[in-house]
Amino acid sequence: MTPRGMYRHEMAVQNYSMSVDSYGQGTKTWSTLATVLGYIENADGRSIESVDVTRGQSAYRIVIPWIDSVTIKSRILLRETGKTDRTLELTGVVDPDLRRMELHIEALEVTA
Repeated sequence: MTPRGMYRHEMAVQNYSMSVDSYGQGTKTWSTLATVLGYIENADGRSIESVDVTRGQSAYRIVIPWIDSVTIKSRILLRETGKTDRTLELTGVVDPDLRRMELHIEALEVTA
């Protein structure tokens, strides 16, 4: 289990819901489940090259307190004072010891 003193980064955990507008188009709306303090470390940093576009992609390992409805369909907004929130897409969510104490998350941040 990760020591609570390591939980220093403020994060908002969000899930989405789909709604249909008056034209019948689906719209994804994000709502915040919880704002928590968590631990985050950079797992990898690399550049992705495609036709005339170079994007950066960073992988992160995150540990947060247990939240029941967090899945790989969720996202995390990493909050930094004085800066725009960074959006992290979840690629893996694990309860490492099945005790519902904390979640270990693998996430990607893709920047254009």
